[in-house]
Amino acid sequence: MFMMKLLNKLRITEAINFVLRPILTFMGIGPQAATLTVVGLTLGLSYGSGLIMHEIREGAVPQRDIFSAMTLMGVAHSLIEDPLLMVLIGADFSGIMWGRLIVSLGVMALLVKLVKTMPRPQFMKIFMNAA
Repeated sequence: MFMMKLLNKLRITEAINFVLRPILTFMGIGPQAATLTVVGLTLGLSYGSGLIMHEIREGAVPQRDIFSAMTLMGVAHSLIEDPLLMVLIGADFSGIMWGRLIVSLGVMALLVKLVKTMPRPQFMKIFMNAA
């Protein structure tokens, strides 16, 4: 929580949210979950998930946004670490990085489109079983 407060005081999360808002909105992540998603992607999966669990208890973030944010963190959590490991065994960093990014965005776009077509009761059943 200290890191989150520090990033908010320095207005770093606000700047990152401004830059990523169009992409996050496209992925079904609203403004309430944008900060949590950015923090989760930059500071780590467990930290971001912990913040999201806190927000679930508070009830401040819509459930579809939470679902999309957690899915994005799950799909794209290692966009930097894994390519660096692949570079160590001889892979091209930019190829691995762009490939993972494109696949992550594609998976999220398909998932968001699928979730938007689901009626709320069916989505809630799936969401509650996954949580």
